[in-house]
Amino acid sequence: MKKVLIVTYYWPPSGGSGVQRWLKFVKYLPKYGVEPHVYTPLNPDFSVKDETLVRDIPEEAVIVKRKIREPYSLFRTFMGRKKAQGVNFGMTNSNKKGLKYKIAWWVRSNLFIPDPRVWWRKPSAKFLKNYIVNNNITTIITTGPPHSMHLIGLSIKQYFNSEIEWIADFRDPWTNIDFFHELDLTNRSLKKHKNLEKQVLTAADKVITIGNSLKQELENIGALNVEVVTNGYDVEEIKNQERNEVFTLSHIGLLSKARNFPAFWDAILKFKNEVTQEFRVQVVGSFDQQVKIDVESRGIEKNVVFTGIVNHKEAINYQYQSSVLLLFVNDSPNAKGILTGKFFEYMASKNPILALGPEDGEVAKVLKETKSGVLADFHQVNEIFNCLTLLYNNFQKGKRTVEGEGVKQYSRENLTKKLVEIIEK
Repeated sequence: MKKVLIVTYYWPPSGGSGVQRWLKFVKYLPKYGVEPHVYTPLNPDFSVKDETLVRDIPEEAVIVKRKIREPYSLFRTFMGRKKAQGVNFGMTNSNKKGLKYKIAWWVRSNLFIPDPRVWWRKPSAKFLKNYIVNNNITTIITTGPPHSMHLIGLSIKQYFNSEIEWIADFRDPWTNIDFFHELDLTNRSLKKHKNLEKQVLTAADKVITIGNSLKQELENIGALNVEVVTNGYDVEEIKNQERNEVFTLSHIGLLSKARNFPAFWDAILKFKNEVTQEFRVQVVGSFDQQVKIDVESRGIEKNVVFTGIVNHKEAINYQYQSSVLLLFVNDSPNAKGILTGKFFEYMASKNPILALGPEDGEVAKVLKETKSGVLADFHQVNEIFNCLTLLYNNFQKGKRTVEGEGVKQYSRENLTKKLVEIIEK
């Protein structure tokens, strides 16, 4: 078997979207003659835990865990907090908060470049140089964010040069990620980010990413050899499950401030007043508190259910029981290129999708190609209302699933086959 070393921060029992892409690749790599070696932290600081994901790790996979030093415990002591804060200390728009937040945000922005996992670069590179030789590894793959994982790959590539092939996987942008503009960067720090980003993109033998828009963006920065391997869905998670009899719209996953649109809740209120009161909106997962404020201020709280965080298996169950699946693309500079893993899992269910996002974005394109749902602008109340009405009328007529043309190409197994072809090149 060919051996491939995968460097990833997110790995079970870490939950959330960051773990899914490479967990599923690792699951299917042995089927195509590749033995995956996964290098990941022993003691990562993550906010979502999901033990059920461990079952997807194949017996052939070799998991190597090493301790990581992160500044999060220091931050929590400084802020008087106990819980994990997530990738960015759980903070955005720090200028609207107190002095402690401003100080912590400035420190995070300028002393931890590209992110707070950067302390793991040197000890990891030192360990992996020997590990690669001792285990006859010929290919290394790094996946980010956190983009510090790519710096580990850069160190390895600089040491071995042409003796090893390096693939850098960009699940999200680096300097164009949605929260980047909120970092309190000095000019020197901004320049350092951009220099490191370009070093990674030009030194990697191959760059892979999740969609064509991000591919173009990376090429504009300087990447020379980029291919698209999208996110996808796992056929083993497809269910034959009865849908709810009540018209149910579900948002599954993080409903952050950047994905919470007042226009949607205005459209829901209009829908309740003008079409029907017999419906339910389910918010499955963590959410920004502004969501509840928006719901309560419109008097629609009796129609909205907040389930809290659930594991991946439970999330899939909610997905298949729903009448409509809500996909809210971040209203950010990189909105056109966003293609979340959740989107492909939605499509596999063949439940209709209502997406809010740019009409010329990647989501709009795939929705149209697969006939998997409808899309409305983030801020157009009447447009969203018309989509809700259309989907409800279809529901009433018994048209409760969509065609889903060509969705099979996005199965995790087919995507892994494509990844193996890239590795073998």
